[in-house]
Amino acid sequence: MEMEEILPQLFGNSPIGIYVIQDKRFQFVNSEFERISGYSAQDLLGTVSLDMVQPEDRDRVRRCAAEMLKGMSLTPYQFRTITKGEQTKWILETVVPIEYRGSRAVLGNFMDITNQKDTEKELQNYRDHLQELVKDRTAALKTVVRRLRLEVKERKAAAQAVRDLNDVLEQRVKERTLDLERAYQELTELDQMKDHFLSSVSHEFRTPLTSIRSFSEILLDYNEMDPATQREFLRIIHSESMRLTRLINDVLELSRIGAGKMIWNDAPCSLGDIIRDAADALGQLLSQKRLQLSLEVPQPLPSVFADRDRIQQVVTNLLSNALKFSFEGGRILIRVEPFQGLRSGDPREWLRVSVADKGIGIEEKNLDTVFDRFYQVCEDHMTGKPEGTGLGLAICKEIVNRYRGDIWVKSRKGEGATFFFTLPATPDTGDSAASGQTPAHPSAESPLAREPRTAVTPLPT
Repeated sequence: MEMEEILPQLFGNSPIGIYVIQDKRFQFVNSEFERISGYSAQDLLGTVSLDMVQPEDRDRVRRCAAEMLKGMSLTPYQFRTITKGEQTKWILETVVPIEYRGSRAVLGNFMDITNQKDTEKELQNYRDHLQELVKDRTAALKTVVRRLRLEVKERKAAAQAVRDLNDVLEQRVKERTLDLERAYQELTELDQMKDHFLSSVSHEFRTPLTSIRSFSEILLDYNEMDPATQREFLRIIHSESMRLTRLINDVLELSRIGAGKMIWNDAPCSLGDIIRDAADALGQLLSQKRLQLSLEVPQPLPSVFADRDRIQQVVTNLLSNALKFSFEGGRILIRVEPFQGLRSGDPREWLRVSVADKGIGIEEKNLDTVFDRFYQVCEDHMTGKPEGTGLGLAICKEIVNRYRGDIWVKSRKGEGATFFFTLPATPDTGDSAASGQTPAHPSAESPLAREPRTAVTPLPT
């Protein structure tokens, strides 16, 4: 393998800054070098390396580097560098000659010793202070008796300072011990969460697999079974296999999100169009259950900068839950409301989406756990099996949190549930422009009728 292929594999994630210079210009830097310098690899590659060095230190850097490259010195040298934010940092560096892309080059390591330098400076100041104290006390011993009382007072003060310093050190030891205990507790909790997750996955897999195996064994063992019963058993096997497939897909998706391997295709998109597409996709199921779906989407509406498919997944999951747990002939309302951000550092404009139903609702004690993995809202009273994989709301939470939004639910048992989520808006763009549609006038029944150009769209039942 060539050197340029080996370097990223060897040093890409090294805790020490690594770089390659050829013809006085950067040819490779690793992620730690980027972190220390504040510059990205794109900023650095091809630039003159000495431009980062404090001007007063450049001659010394040239001299020390030349000595090391000639084998005249093995001692790392120190210098000051200027980061991207104009911050000065002390660096400890060593360099060796290498061959890179067929020519002579320099491989160096780059360590931030700013904290060490600051500590050394503090220690030097402290030594200077101690030396001054020694001089003062030596002079005090040579004075007359009238200075003895003052000397005793100074010694007492020094003794008190030492005691205070010991107290400070003891306090720091206690604080560090508490930090370590908290870290250990967090690791223990993470380990318990892992065990719980694996146990839950195993249990959820076992249920459909048991059904598939049981009914398939019956079909294999009883050849004279009537066709209607055979068809019912095959329907159950198919249903359980589809449920198992959904469970595996949801687990894989959560794993990808948690591992940071999910591909996000972020772009400005229309939240109104996303909601309408989700409603259209579930229109047949809504009609089968004779449910009325109303949309309250004000126009114009700011866009959101997000992955359109993932946001549609959130809306579809929430709408599917509302459909699943609504009583036949009921009503579901999806509403979008713009609002202003209140937290410091947040985007100015936000959009809040709510999906409300009048179904079975959720008990108050379960509101804090409804977004946990494998939480089941209720069970199918005909089969005793939980409906869904129990991962849909957990996936919704991961997606919304990825865009700095929040997701929550308000509900009372028997009175329906309303799920909310928020997303930051993209300034100066609107849904009407993004979708190419002309906004409709508001319905008189809409609570948002006071807003200009509000649309309420019930699906046919």
